Amino acid sequence: MSARIICRRFSGRSCKAPAFLETETAKSFPHEEESQRIQRRGRDPKLAVVLKAWKPPGYQLHPYPSIFWKSKSLLHKDALQGLGEGALEYVRSRTSVRCIQNAPSVFCLPGLSRTKSMFPDLGNGYAFCTRASPRDSWLRSSVRNDKDEAHSKPQGGKEVARQFQKQRPGYKSLCYNPDERRQPLSAEECHFILQNVSVLKEYMKPKDIVKSFSRLSHLPAEKHREFKSGSRFAVLCQGVAKNARVFGNVELIMLLKAFVALGIPPVHYMLKVLEAEFVRRVEDLSLDQQLLVADLWRCLNCRVPQYLGAMLNDVNVNWKDLSLTQLVQLAYIIGEGRTVPEELAKKLEASALKHLQALNLEEVGIICLGFFKSQSNMSELLLRKIGDKICGSLGDMSSFAIVNVLKMFRGVHLDHLDFLKELGQVIPPRIATLSMPGVMHIAFACSSLHYCDEDILDAIAATVPSKAAVCRTKDIAKLLWSFGTLNYQPPNGEEFYTSLLEQLESRLFEYNKFPEHLITSLIGLAFVERFPYDLLDYTLSPEFIELSSSCKHDLWKDFFTLDGTVGIECPGYTGSRLSSQSKQEMAGKMQNYFLKQEFDAAWSLLEKMLGGPQFVKLHAVLPHVRSVDLEIRLDADRKPLPFNPEGAAGGRLELKKNGTLLTDNIIQRLLKGKSLSPPGQSEKDQYVQERAELRGLPVWKKIEFPDAEPGLETSADGKVEGRPSPINQEQQECVKLALQVTNRNQYRYHSRELLGLHAMKRRQLRRMGYIPVELPFWEWFPLLKCNREEQRKYLYQKVFER
Repeated sequence: MSARIICRRFSGRSCKAPAFLETETAKSFPHEEESQRIQRRGRDPKLAVVLKAWKPPGYQLHPYPSIFWKSKSLLHKDALQGLGEGALEYVRSRTSVRCIQNAPSVFCLPGLSRTKSMFPDLGNGYAFCTRASPRDSWLRSSVRNDKDEAHSKPQGGKEVARQFQKQRPGYKSLCYNPDERRQPLSAEECHFILQNVSVLKEYMKPKDIVKSFSRLSHLPAEKHREFKSGSRFAVLCQGVAKNARVFGNVELIMLLKAFVALGIPPVHYMLKVLEAEFVRRVEDLSLDQQLLVADLWRCLNCRVPQYLGAMLNDVNVNWKDLSLTQLVQLAYIIGEGRTVPEELAKKLEASALKHLQALNLEEVGIICLGFFKSQSNMSELLLRKIGDKICGSLGDMSSFAIVNVLKMFRGVHLDHLDFLKELGQVIPPRIATLSMPGVMHIAFACSSLHYCDEDILDAIAATVPSKAAVCRTKDIAKLLWSFGTLNYQPPNGEEFYTSLLEQLESRLFEYNKFPEHLITSLIGLAFVERFPYDLLDYTLSPEFIELSSSCKHDLWKDFFTLDGTVGIECPGYTGSRLSSQSKQEMAGKMQNYFLKQEFDAAWSLLEKMLGGPQFVKLHAVLPHVRSVDLEIRLDADRKPLPFNPEGAAGGRLELKKNGTLLTDNIIQRLLKGKSLSPPGQSEKDQYVQERAELRGLPVWKKIEFPDAEPGLETSADGKVEGRPSPINQEQQECVKLALQVTNRNQYRYHSRELLGLHAMKRRQLRRMGYIPVELPFWEWFPLLKCNREEQRKYLYQKVFER
């Protein structure tokens, strides 16, 4: 595939580089295979436009991400119009005085191309440019955020998060207020200041630099771009960088405020210089000043981990002096910075508990948001008190604050029934007014808490089709996962799923950077029996699996589950599948199954009731679901059949009356005095586990995956189900039971409806010829406290009297 691109000289820009030449270039497009695959399915892929300019020796052309993504979305016929004066003005405003070490640049500053002598250290690039690695990292992050989040991030989203700052006068000294009344700058004063800068240049005094920036920040917004693209702006910036250590604390803060008002881009070299200076003198700042500086960096969209780290270390020492407003503003800053030392987080929790009753509803939401974004644990005590405080007042809370509290409940996995019930009354009417990230967080929190409120889910499903185009890939993935996990089909199910599937198929190129979102989406769809073959073929291809190996999330369990599900539920599927070697490697990563007491009790009783271990087998019939079953086989007369070769061979070790079984745990305790058992496990649990290992508990690493024909899946004992073994060659027709010992986590909250994964497992067991037999926790768990005879009668009824 190729495109003809004409590149000409753009007007309105002075540059000491030769003009662009008129060229014709053939360019193969990235992801061409995916585009062709989509085209074969009847869809027209969008053509990306790639600019190719003549580059003379010694010059560097800076590819700017925003222009790249903008041009990528244009069709060929609109390419020349889309890259006119406006596009270059945008580049000019974002790059102002960027350079590359010892190399001329295509984007150069008017009037400064011959003034290298006025900028010290220009040769090494540090005085004029940000360091390469942090800047490149920031740009890459910006590209990712622009591509994945810009679709749906509402304008003014940052302002919504800052509304709490307007509710108390105490916040005025802690944060930047863009609505503060500012004295307008007259044209005469502006001309005088700029003229003064032109004359004095590098000889300006530090106080004059601060005053000039402070007054020029009062320029009308429409004049900002013109000012920032001029040479006098560059002179002022160089003065700031040169005199950073001379400025007083208040002057530095005044400069940051001016930069916020002017909209200085976060990659500007001057900001790195100021961050280093604030880090150096952080202990000299008051707590109010520290919080104000952090807030100004946030308003500039600058990531300043060094400053935040230094500030939080200082706060950690003086945390007892925190006032209510300082606590809330600090929680906001911590959340935006995404990190907090564990020791300080505990201290902040104690402070939040102290001020809880005095906090208003919006401030409660900010406290929760700060803990959630920084991935800090909040105690159940504090979170329950928060739930108690806001119950009865949700109607008075903003949707933003409600979602923040809900995020925290999700993160801690804590249920507060009164809060959830009131949520079901307050939130559904608001769903249509929320941004898609907010809608996603509500759905995802409900699924994490296993809380299925039909009014909430129906409102979400009704809203999604009209807003699907502005969903991020993360929103799509978590919406599909949430509805699949809750195993809920909304009234407009077809419209809901079709709209999201269309978005999945149109954004394949995005999943190269976010593979976890695609596989999460497909598993959520599998829970509700929806299998888009083209996407499955792409996801299970060796290329995509290799691509996902660099993802920060470990996806091997998800690939394992998806592939096994496709093998059973998609008989007509002929696309990519995992190789036996891949499945073997994934099974090798699986932790050995830990047998719980309720499972062990059923296993032991069934062996005695049926006549021996050869009649019952504990293994994973469906290894990809990562749970075990108790299998029993009955003949046509409902008599148990021996089918377990390990049990029939009598290959188990028996404990002697005066002997002790040497297990891994006992050997470890003898050698090191420590146990290999999970933390918090009781001695009874350890005994159950050791006895189960003796009796043949499945070990995932020993699973073998031969190349079985379609429809045959491997079980956890290494045998291919459906292939007869010597012990059961005569059992051509038998009833296969798969007993399921369930627990509370397999069901919706306060319900007896199975969640999506467990409903899918039952469905697949039936497809494999098994009859799932439930031992539900509300029946079996109370019987564990009864005598063995009552337990035996219950199991006999489940096996023989269905």
